[in-house]
Amino acid sequence: AEIERFWQDTSLDALLAIDSIDMIQWTQVAGQPPAQDFLPQLQRIQKAGKGIMMFVDKAQIDPLLDGLSPEGLLLSVGDAVDAQEAEDIVSHIKYRMK
Repeated sequence: AEIERFWQDTSLDALLAIDSIDMIQWTQVAGQPPAQDFLPQLQRIQKAGKGIMMFVDKAQIDPLLDGLSPEGLLLSVGDAVDAQEAEDIVSHIKYRMK
């Protein structure tokens, strides 16, 4: 896991240095901790003025919103069980972003 973090940090530095990149897709790799465990790296992305796109589970929404700015943050939540739960998730996110 530490080797993977090293390469992610090294790659991140290289990507953040490219002015023409406006958004970074943060991909969760099987066996790694959840995205919120990478808040320092995600915050670096935002401080560099780049957006973040992530596929997350609903349990990750609040920890990510607690640690990140909603500006330029695109969360694709994939584990809603039905349309009503999806609408509830959207309402919750809108409420949190006020």
